[in-house]
Amino acid sequence: MSHEFRTPLNSVLGFTNVLLKKMKLEPGSREYHLLQRIRLNGMHLLDLVNDLRVRVDAEGRTVRRILVEDTGVGVPPGRIEMIFLAFEQADGAKARAHAGSGLGLAISRALCELMRMTLSVESVLGKGSTFTISLTPPP
Repeated sequence: MSHEFRTPLNSVLGFTNVLLKKMKLEPGSREYHLLQRIRLNGMHLLDLVNDLRVRVDAEGRTVRRILVEDTGVGVPPGRIEMIFLAFEQADGAKARAHAGSGLGLAISRALCELMRMTLSVESVLGKGSTFTISLTPPP
């Protein structure tokens, strides 16, 4: 998966850098500012892709679990279940320290439950998290 994202992203970053060098834009111009935003956001996406390892546990051809691992900031132990609530983030602050609205995990867990799956997380503060979707219903 990461290769499928990296290839077009490297193209976007490469051509953006070419435009920034070849067009001789004034640093204060609107065009220069827009190209810089493309470049910075592309680099942010590349960092996210680089930070994301996905695994599938299977028995034969039957997929049992999908695991999504990151090496991010981790989640404090007392906040593990809170991150699955709408508009919550790991740090619990009202101001957003991290990007996002705090809806992704709430929606993901709700969708998993609708399909009789479970979404859980294990996390180590300062080292990262592993999100696990169990495709088989609990006993």
